[in-house]
Amino acid sequence: LLGRSFEELRKQAENGDTAAMAELGGRYRNGVHGATKDFAEAVKWYQKAALHGNPKAQYALGVCYQRGEGVLPDDKEGVVWYRKAAEQGYAVAQYALGFCYYYGVGMPRDFGEAVAWYRKAAEQGCAIAQYALGVCYYCGTGVTQDYREAAEWYRQAAERGNTVAQYNLGLCYFKGIGVPQYYVEAYRWANLAAAQGEQEYIKLRDGLTRV
Repeated sequence: LLGRSFEELRKQAENGDTAAMAELGGRYRNGVHGATKDFAEAVKWYQKAALHGNPKAQYALGVCYQRGEGVLPDDKEGVVWYRKAAEQGYAVAQYALGFCYYYGVGMPRDFGEAVAWYRKAAEQGCAIAQYALGVCYYCGTGVTQDYREAAEWYRQAAERGNTVAQYNLGLCYFKGIGVPQYYVEAYRWANLAAAQGEQEYIKLRDGLTRV
């Protein structure tokens, strides 16, 4: 669909292609590939696709409700759409639903449910969910505290390029938490994180050069 012209895509969407509807919504939302940025128009197409069960559109519609893009902000309605997409196995929506449970956005806080949804997304390779699950294990939030499990989820997220997970994994190796203390590995992960320019990450990396 990305290679289709705006006119072709709109025609497909108008003919009932739900994937085209979702893509068209995305183009309007971001103002790309021939579309002028228009949140209201984006929401219109997301809604059409979402009502036909398209999980990408359901998730995007949830984001629009939570951010107030093209609609009045409504965290509860955002959660409704995240859940619909999450229940279809859409990983980023599973993470978003877990986030809402964790922080009590649009619903009461429930750490156990947060962990359950983070895990579903993490097991599909969603790096930010893997990182979040690692934090839960590290802190003992919604699960029994387990530093080895925390380090393993940090590792999986770090290997997928999640910078905070790279930093946390570096700290784990530096302090010997959940993994054997190993300064070489600590430096490797801290160095990867530091490449993003965050001062805290740079401080850890540079400190390790003096160990």
